[in-house]
Amino acid sequence: MKTNALLKYLPVVLAVFFFCGMPASLAAGAAQIKIITAPQTIAINASSSVFTLEAQDSAGAKINVATTTRVSLASDSASGKFSSAASSGPCGDAWSIAGVTIASGTSHKSFCYLDSTAGSFTISISVPDQPDVLGDSQQIIILAPSTPDNSTTTPDSPENQTNNSTTTPEFLTQSFYVKIYRFLPNPAGEDGGNEWVELRNLDEKNVLLDGWLIDDKNTANGPAIGAFELSGIIAPGEIKRFVIPAGSFALNNTGGDEVNLYFNDKSLARKAVYTAAAYDDGIFEFQDGQWLPPAQNTNQSSSGGSSAFSSGLGGAKSDNVLPAIQFKINEVFPNPLGDDAGREWVEIYNPENSTSSLEGNFLANGNSEEWGSSAWPLPKSAKVPPKGILAVMLSKTAFALKNSGAEKVKIFSPQKQLLDFVVYKDAPENQSWAKNADGVWEWGVPSFGLPNGQEPALPQIFISEIFPQPSGDEPEFVEIKNFSNLAVNLSGMVLQIGSRSKTFGEKEFLSAGEYLAVYEDNLPARLSNSGQTVKLADSFGRLLSETFYGKAQAGLVWASDDGQDFAWTGNPTPGEDNIMVLGETTDIADLSNSAGAKTGRKKTASSATDSDIKKLLQSNRDLEDRIFALQESVDSMAGKLALLQTRQTGNNENQPQSAQESNSRGVAIILGFLAGILALFAAIFFAFKYVK
Repeated sequence: MKTNALLKYLPVVLAVFFFCGMPASLAAGAAQIKIITAPQTIAINASSSVFTLEAQDSAGAKINVATTTRVSLASDSASGKFSSAASSGPCGDAWSIAGVTIASGTSHKSFCYLDSTAGSFTISISVPDQPDVLGDSQQIIILAPSTPDNSTTTPDSPENQTNNSTTTPEFLTQSFYVKIYRFLPNPAGEDGGNEWVELRNLDEKNVLLDGWLIDDKNTANGPAIGAFELSGIIAPGEIKRFVIPAGSFALNNTGGDEVNLYFNDKSLARKAVYTAAAYDDGIFEFQDGQWLPPAQNTNQSSSGGSSAFSSGLGGAKSDNVLPAIQFKINEVFPNPLGDDAGREWVEIYNPENSTSSLEGNFLANGNSEEWGSSAWPLPKSAKVPPKGILAVMLSKTAFALKNSGAEKVKIFSPQKQLLDFVVYKDAPENQSWAKNADGVWEWGVPSFGLPNGQEPALPQIFISEIFPQPSGDEPEFVEIKNFSNLAVNLSGMVLQIGSRSKTFGEKEFLSAGEYLAVYEDNLPARLSNSGQTVKLADSFGRLLSETFYGKAQAGLVWASDDGQDFAWTGNPTPGEDNIMVLGETTDIADLSNSAGAKTGRKKTASSATDSDIKKLLQSNRDLEDRIFALQESVDSMAGKLALLQTRQTGNNENQPQSAQESNSRGVAIILGFLAGILALFAAIFFAFKYVK
């Protein structure tokens, strides 16, 4: 028998050893880890945007990893470094790690790259513990700071620039996506050598500006002889300032003028015309269809040479012009419950490695990408932690975000340049617009001040009692209980009976451990006597509690002590602790997950677990006491009957036979009746206590 048993379980034992000895695999059929983000170009010592890794099967389809997997990262640059990153964008603080970990049950992991050497390099990934899983590689371009000259001398071409790589970064020589951004015609003090023009590159590629020209005249043959020649590279998203040297053209302070930008073949690329007078340090920028001086220049003008500051790619900056911090919009909450005014918020991400103030920056809405007078200045006290986020509440004096239709939310720098924007459409109530783990913007549970996707904990609120069919004049009710140790705000929570629902209003709170009975006048629908599903959801639509009660009997309530196991009891207790009785129970975990489920799997007392019986008996101590008290009464009565029978024995010889038989039958009937009652209660007690 022992040999047969070992042989019987031998395959199971071998299987356990086999699978335990196998290396952790990504997933069934996993074939590769791919970089699914497009190649990037960044500046020296500037962190890249997020690179996203994806686990794929042999057919290239996305899969979830089966176990936690370590992925190695490498670069052929001696100074290249990696950092783990959140999928929504923030890069980690540790720039020396050589790998990232893909957690079990996920398909993506993100990282960032940093390099202090200019050139074109290859970053690669691999899974050392699983040589059968293919890795991937991708090229990244690191740009050196541009140092253009304000003279007409053409600088060295990119082919002659120092580069630690054999590959020259790709660039364009012409692009209509380079536009005139702002200009200063009348600097305070001497104009000559202090006027400047800013260009902005909206293209996705680097643009070589060698041979491009700026002038204030557009002759039949192109620019005039005094036009200013540009040089250097302008990176995607970069804003670059060029100071017009003395002896070149000069912009008019009165009577209006124009600024013309020419390609290296002297064909016109862009034109900006202004008619307003240029007051001291008045910076012209495009507003409301024309170039106007909207703001004073708060930065001292530099002299000699062009100066540049980056709007995202770490371009060079002059001694007098600080680069704008490239704050990003991380999450938008446009449609809170109830009144929106003063309760909308926008969450902002700080890409810097130090705490950064939002003072001087602006938030705005509307389709235009230009700064406007309706832009709302961010509070001076608003500070964003390094590589962190801050949710900024929009005051009642700020603009209001749309709830229906399309809306664009924008953030502007103190120089009134557009830093970032997001667009959403038709905002659902109490939902936020944010990136998910795959980098896709979608509506979901707001994560105020938390990383996107990190939802707040579910409130510990459950349905505790339902009274569908009162036997008298009592009202129907549904009772809920707060099982937590903290008061819970019920605002926005939804009680649903069948297909109809009720939303709790503002400032409705339920204290810790307390009950709330919602009577029939405030219920969304009358409770059906033939059975119905009742649900409770939080303000974000997440299901908190659900139960289905069957056909109701008059005077009975469907009750539970924990929101999980329900039973019929004849003791309605609205707003108080439930008094349970023995009977049928329903496990809420057995309810169908399909919408509109009308049935739940019932289990009788005979199939109840020890845990179920323990909880029921805990709630029915009073019934136990009654059973034992009745047992004592029966024992006492049985003793008295036995004594009576003994006394009558002496008289039996003198009684007729029929009388003796009659007395015996009477005693037997009484004893049998009492024994039957005792047996019934004992059977119920021991069944719930011991039978599984």
